[in-house]
Amino acid sequence: LGLTCKAMPPLQGEVVTIALPGSSEMQGLVRWVRGDSFGMELSGPVDTTNIATAMQRELARAQEASGWEVQSRHRIYTPLANGPRRFV
Repeated sequence: LGLTCKAMPPLQGEVVTIALPGSSEMQGLVRWVRGDSFGMELSGPVDTTNIATAMQRELARAQEASGWEVQSRHRIYTPLANGPRRFV
């Protein structure tokens, strides 16, 4: 699992605990460190279904709270100097 940290990264070989969305805390062993990024080997399997569901819920909450609505399709007119109208 590749991660980035805002503070000082852990040391290679260190055991760290992370909290993934929709799942409980997991421990893992830091395998590599490069700048503020590091990779770790988790101690168990990751339930990607729970993580995806939790992230979709968070996205839905954020969209509801923003009050913004994005139209799914816009038609843009681009006039050409010597030719017909072009729709993109």
